[in-house]
Amino acid sequence: MINKLNLFLVLATLFLLTTSRQQQESKLNTIDSPLEILIEYSYQQLENALLNQYSNKINVIGQPFPIGPQKEMLVNCLTYIQYGSLIVLVLFDSILSNKISLWQQYISPHKMRAGIMIFIGFNFIIQNLQSTGAFEVTINGQLVHSKLTTGQMPTVKQISDFVSSLV
Repeated sequence: MINKLNLFLVLATLFLLTTSRQQQESKLNTIDSPLEILIEYSYQQLENALLNQYSNKINVIGQPFPIGPQKEMLVNCLTYIQYGSLIVLVLFDSILSNKISLWQQYISPHKMRAGIMIFIGFNFIIQNLQSTGAFEVTINGQLVHSKLTTGQMPTVKQISDFVSSLV
């Protein structure tokens, strides 16, 4: 039978996985600096170039572009289904094998394969839902470049010019 402690640990892990992103975003919003540059979906070369050029005068924050409440709710639901399916596959196999012939015939003998397919399949769907194609640069709350509107990535020089005009 299922050990209650194991079930509690699995559910606690699921809860921590879904709440860690919200905690990281709240920590990012509490940093104060004279000039705050928000780069949503940043790339490391741009961050390093700006920090090297304007070391103590700026604060570069890189974070994902928000996907919207509907997509976020769908992503959370799919994550719960993904991990719930894996829990059922591992913990309830002996119970379901006795009750459902389809489970006994196809899933139970190939648990590892089914688990990998569930994990990879759901991750693929979740990553595609979270992808926005955005690269937005905001300086002190003012949007200075948007890949969503221009369709192009900014160069390091473009962003550096924006920053130097404000510093």
